[in-house]
Amino acid sequence: MITRDDKRDFIRMQIEAPIQVQWQANGTQYECSGVCHDLSATGLSFSLPFEQGSGIQKGDALYVTITGGHSLPPLQAQVTVIRSEQGEQGNWDIGAQITQIE
Repeated sequence: MITRDDKRDFIRMQIEAPIQVQWQANGTQYECSGVCHDLSATGLSFSLPFEQGSGIQKGDALYVTITGGHSLPPLQAQVTVIRSEQGEQGNWDIGAQITQIE
């Protein structure tokens, strides 16, 4: 039986879309590209190349742009990192909460 704790409040859409990520750390501006794997009304998960994503920590504020192709405009949002860990295949996996959609 699925309990309330096992359910998400929002449906998570599985996607494979390019994502651009920008953040600032120690006075330096960073930007890199990765792949967004899923998206919901309140959050998303994505992976970045290991050497670029490994500096992102839980609690960091990021600015993301997701492009879906076709005739859809890009999604631009500010997010807060809630999970940052080394993933399989040499990537860095990030889970983030959307704090503001531009």
